[in-house]
Amino acid sequence: MSFTDLLARPREADTSGTTSDSGLPVVWHVIVDIPFANWTLRRTGVTLEDAAEDLRLRSARLARAQAVLATLRRVSDSDDWQVSITQHGIRAERDGEPFEQLDRQLTDAGFTADDFIVHVEYARSWGML
Repeated sequence: MSFTDLLARPREADTSGTTSDSGLPVVWHVIVDIPFANWTLRRTGVTLEDAAEDLRLRSARLARAQAVLATLRRVSDSDDWQVSITQHGIRAERDGEPFEQLDRQLTDAGFTADDFIVHVEYARSWGML
């Protein structure tokens, strides 16, 4: 069975928050990436107007990332997300989040594919596959 087939199969939840596939415990590790713009942090030889515009664009992108995080907190059933921030963007990770609805909920909140990317990793009790 392919990974795509596993994602398409209906899941049966048990009381521990894991799911069952052939009687084995399964954990869905959900990753939400919020990328920053693809520009370098260091630029030289720019005009004052270019620098001001660059800061305006960066500020707008950071505000958008903040809005995605706020919406993620609102639509999530838990607050135990592990968040990392790098120069490339923000990554929020959590085990057991119902990922099937997460993408739709963020899109319904007005965010686009440029604002976030949802990844899912499949794990069993003995580790990641």
